[in-house]
Amino acid sequence: MEVADHVILIANMIFNSKDFKDSLTTLTFKNPENNCSCNDQVILHDDVVEGADAYTLLFKEFNPKLNIKFARGSRWKGLGVTPICTKDITSFIKAIQGNMKDLHNLNPASVIAVNLCHEYFHSLGYCHTYDKLIENDKRPNGGPINWQYYRDDITYRIGWIVYDILHRWVVIEKRAI
Repeated sequence: MEVADHVILIANMIFNSKDFKDSLTTLTFKNPENNCSCNDQVILHDDVVEGADAYTLLFKEFNPKLNIKFARGSRWKGLGVTPICTKDITSFIKAIQGNMKDLHNLNPASVIAVNLCHEYFHSLGYCHTYDKLIENDKRPNGGPINWQYYRDDITYRIGWIVYDILHRWVVIEKRAI
């Protein structure tokens, strides 16, 4: 199986897993900037995005037609780019591999799937709550993290939810992914 097919298979497995549903549906994101205002199906309740609503929106379109590109590199500083509310997702493989090299024992397809899941939420109409990503952000066990950003930015959090699930499946439970 080609890496691109494997990445999409992993992203599909994650989104359809009970682990993902349980992780996302219990959360709330308290920043109205999560809504890019390009999809009228993105729901805000008193400027809060409910994880359960985001999860429901994820499955509104049964078979989305995506234009996914895996590029080697870019002048773009991020790991990927998705113009909001489009199906045009680009993941920058070299940047992902460089930024996520410390993602313990995940295979390359899993690491790229983390980014793809994050980018897909941009295609649904969710934006970052801050103008630029925080460079060198780390998890609690790996160093400092901006907790406000982590808690309130749905697309940023999606990436970490997916990483946490893949880490548990691949590293702890030793599943073949």
